[in-house]
Amino acid sequence: MSLPVRHGALLQRVRLAIGAGAGAGLTGRAAIDPLRARQGLERALAGVDWSPSSLGPSALLFVRRLTVQGRRGPPRGDEPSGEFARQVSSAVSAQAAKAQRPWLRSDAAAAPAVCFADEAELSACLWRDWLHRTLDAGWWWHSVLGRQTPRQWLKAEVIDHGDRLVPTLSLLAARGLATAAVTRMDAAEVAAGLRALMASHAMPGIEARSNEALRRPGDQERGELQSPSGHATPSGLSDSRDRATPLTLRRLLQVVPELQRFTGDSMAGRLLAGALAVQREPAWARSSALLHALDHWAHTDAPPVTDRRGDPEADAEVHTTPPPRAGDGRSALRSVDSSDKRPSAVPPSPEAERTTSGLAMNESSTLTGHGAERGLARDPNALPDDDAPQRRSAGTLPDAQDTTPNAVAELLPTVCLTHYGGLFYLLNAALALRLYGDFTMPRDPGLRWSPWNLLAWTGQAWFGEAFTADPLWPLLADLAGRSPAEAPSRFFAEVPDWRLTDSDLAPWGAPTTLTFHATSRRLRVAHPMGFVITDVRRRTGMAPAAQARALCDAVPLLRRAVLRRAVIASANGTAAHRWLSHWRRYLEARLRAALGVRPTEDLAACVCRHRAEVSVGMARVDVVLSLADLPLSIRIAGLDRDPGWIPATGRSVMFHFE
Repeated sequence: MSLPVRHGALLQRVRLAIGAGAGAGLTGRAAIDPLRARQGLERALAGVDWSPSSLGPSALLFVRRLTVQGRRGPPRGDEPSGEFARQVSSAVSAQAAKAQRPWLRSDAAAAPAVCFADEAELSACLWRDWLHRTLDAGWWWHSVLGRQTPRQWLKAEVIDHGDRLVPTLSLLAARGLATAAVTRMDAAEVAAGLRALMASHAMPGIEARSNEALRRPGDQERGELQSPSGHATPSGLSDSRDRATPLTLRRLLQVVPELQRFTGDSMAGRLLAGALAVQREPAWARSSALLHALDHWAHTDAPPVTDRRGDPEADAEVHTTPPPRAGDGRSALRSVDSSDKRPSAVPPSPEAERTTSGLAMNESSTLTGHGAERGLARDPNALPDDDAPQRRSAGTLPDAQDTTPNAVAELLPTVCLTHYGGLFYLLNAALALRLYGDFTMPRDPGLRWSPWNLLAWTGQAWFGEAFTADPLWPLLADLAGRSPAEAPSRFFAEVPDWRLTDSDLAPWGAPTTLTFHATSRRLRVAHPMGFVITDVRRRTGMAPAAQARALCDAVPLLRRAVLRRAVIASANGTAAHRWLSHWRRYLEARLRAALGVRPTEDLAACVCRHRAEVSVGMARVDVVLSLADLPLSIRIAGLDRDPGWIPATGRSVMFHFE
């Protein structure tokens, strides 16, 4: 991706002014060694902190001009450069403190610095300004686009990447512009967006199917995913009721109300529905239910297929924002709009006369914190002819900043302070145990249960009411698309059996003794470490001991183990509660083995009780923890590594230690 250069900065143009006396004994400009001056400047800038504390870890900062007065002459190899670096860091922080957010403020173009919450906000803002034909009003867009047209940039940086397309369209939908955005796309771009969406989010194919296939929805293949633990997981959460045309279509229009008045090409509608549904109802969108709903939408009540691309009125089309879900947990979170705390922006001051050495960055300079933006130097007046933005006249479009209060709330960054920040380490455990696919396996659907619900259920099981009273509880509910009053296990698809395989048991090797317990309906085999290996239905006409022996013989590590009858406790309730109880016991055993935690120690507190600041954006979740409080055992086990892109979450998860 050409943007951004992460954890750094890009200076597009730098002017180094050497004052009188700095080059004593030298005559004229030719006496200044350009290479030596550049090397000295690079050494001085190496110690600059480009990450202002006032911005989030995924924020992007653009500074139009930055002037810093340094010491006499450029820093030399034998001179300390720390003071100059501190001055630059202070100047960057000062600009960040008064930076405006173009996504929220229509007057941001007059500000000397602007910022975006993350890459998705930058992409959505560019797409919006392109639709409104106001790109030339933003001085920062020249740095972003480089030599590309807006269409080329959006195709290369957003449409071809499903993990960026979804949050971008979700932000545009909050402003009522998602429909106009997809109808502006041509057929090749829509097809590319569908491919990227299916690949990045492990979604079933949402391309159009023939009418013959629609006549036999019950004939569609319903394969089963064999989980790493050997249990069969349904390929979707839908049942026969989801396949019924009225209910299926009703659910789709509830999740994506933008389709009710969609007048574009049906394939563009599928892209719009898939992108918004995977953000709003991730579990449902990744099941076959969405596929059937889109089929019925396209064939039962097909909208008129009209190609309005290029029509200025179509580009300006604005639709209403869907109301928030009942019981939306976002209201319980502490939302922070950093722009509310900043003074109004003032125009950049005229360039000061430089008589001492200093650093000046002109209006095409780009500075960033975590997530530094990268732009290409270009002539500001040399916009490409193709798709060149033009300034719109008054009254052509509704004000881009006109949004409902609910829509604005969706756009503000969400920050949560929690005492259970270590719970996010379990995402790495879930990836290692192959419950979910990571960025290396984007097409693996994994467990049909939101990882956010997995974290919430585990935290509640370990800490009870103390965890549900923590701000992390409503945050996880919001990420999973449910109300905080709803139990996370409610959305878990029940599975009949629990089985562990050789790879799951490898950390303990081959056991010498196993216990089994039989009831009138179930048979369980337990490991000496205290977790259940198998929990299956009783086989009629077969003795429990014989069935237990057959189950163990199917696993190479268990073939030589001696079986003994004993009472094995199991969770009461539904099959889902039983499966989750087995999962928790097995997870605890794996964590104790990996971390070296003794049975007498509090494993849950060791892993999870860590204060953290969780920042949630449309594309990323950033968890900031204390490096001093990080247990060495967690680092050795690798639980603190960045999980990165997780298709089942629809976001990238990053850890930061301070």
